[in-house]
Amino acid sequence: MMTALEATKYIGTVRLFHGDSLDFPVRVLDLRPRFGKVDAAITPIGGRGTKWVELDRLGEEVTA
Repeated sequence: MMTALEATKYIGTVRLFHGDSLDFPVRVLDLRPRFGKVDAAITPIGGRGTKWVELDRLGEEVTA
């Protein structure tokens, strides 16, 4: 589990989301703990909507 200080380093960043067959940039909006894992609320860059995904599905930080 990460600390609150570590979590603030993710919120607001743009990272690559690793989907089934596509990788695309998303902005991290929020984090939450879930059964020993961490989920991230993400929104696509250049699109609409939000989705909660496991934090380990996000890659390196990118510039948007």
